[in-house]
Amino acid sequence: MRLLIAVLLVAVAAYIGYRLYRRSRWKTLAPLLPARFNFGKRRDTFRRALDLLEARGGRFILETGVAREGLAKSKSDGASTIVFAAWAQQHHARVVSVDIDPASISAAQAAVAIGFENSATSGLMIEVSAESCHSGSISVT
Repeated sequence: MRLLIAVLLVAVAAYIGYRLYRRSRWKTLAPLLPARFNFGKRRDTFRRALDLLEARGGRFILETGVAREGLAKSKSDGASTIVFAAWAQQHHARVVSVDIDPASISAAQAAVAIGFENSATSGLMIEVSAESCHSGSISVT
């Protein structure tokens, strides 16, 4: 019985240690976006870009390639469309994201709409236009 209790205590301590370690490596863009999204090493790059935009009074972002999966892969791929849209909404700026794949544009439009569904930025306007050669854009104003 004592052995079982000792093993359980070690397991619980290991689990708590693991969770604390993971949390210490969690890198968010809060308060811009909810803290549940981990941007990993990309967080510092996003912060630097947004700080530069703010310092220089930037009011327009042109993004090539859209975030197809919203914030789902914020640590490794995508999410920039939503990050830029959130920043633009808070700073009365404009974002235009351009992509050659109509499916990616549709997915990004849906991801941006979901990303702002229950937030203070729910008044976000998204305009999608398709052009020839399968190009299109998402415009956030």
